Amino acid sequence: MEPTPQQEAPAVSSSLVTRHSSLLFDLGLEESLVTLNVNGLKLTHVFERAEVPELAAHQDAIVLRTKTRDGKTIESEFDTTLADYSLWLALCLRVEGYVHSRMGDISKLENWRDLVPAAHQLAAVQALYRLEAAQAEPATTFDVSPTVAITATQNRKQIRVEHHFRDATTSELKEWRRIHAAPREVNKRGFIVSDYGVKLTDMVKLYDAMITAVTGYAFKGAVIETAEDARAIMDPIHAKVAITEAFRRLTDVGDEDSPDPLG
Repeated sequence: MEPTPQQEAPAVSSSLVTRHSSLLFDLGLEESLVTLNVNGLKLTHVFERAEVPELAAHQDAIVLRTKTRDGKTIESEFDTTLADYSLWLALCLRVEGYVHSRMGDISKLENWRDLVPAAHQLAAVQALYRLEAAQAEPATTFDVSPTVAITATQNRKQIRVEHHFRDATTSELKEWRRIHAAPREVNKRGFIVSDYGVKLTDMVKLYDAMITAVTGYAFKGAVIETAEDARAIMDPIHAKVAITEAFRRLTDVGDEDSPDPLG
């Protein structure tokens, strides 16, 4: 049930997502659960583990919508609706708690994906990758090798993880500037689309170069902490969020009148 470009995404409250206490985030789980609370009902979506090509395709499907006036862009925003629908269709293995008044449990039907409300699809896939970078603690010194804390949700539990980075070289700072520049705009069926799939791959390369350790992660039950493990099995979206926050701290000079440190 892929939406047409004209479809508007139904509004879903973020309060639908169940939140729980922290544990280790296991990067080796073959399946992950997301539970939506809808009118007192618990509805479960079961997702398989995403691979890099699927995640890159999701990022690449993000649409940049623009409004123009007199030939000039006056407003722009990124719309993830089509990308999120596609990721749900690619990763959702089954759902629990949904019934059809005449056909019963929809999970037993061949076309069960077509029967899951679009708003639920969006809410579930967004909850699957709900990552929030924590603000840096107030400090009296500037740490050039930042530690980035992220809150993630896995199988109905809210988990705090940390990524520890070394300092960035001048060339890495310039590479970040290139990656983080405005995405290439390409007309495609009336839309302007981004090249975020390519950017995801580039961000992961920077992450791999700068990561020194991680905390709060496991792989199939075994705790992982080393840079080597992180490079081998880190989820690309986790890497993207962590490296983005690390460079935000390294490049945020605070004062708008301050000179550009990269020249």
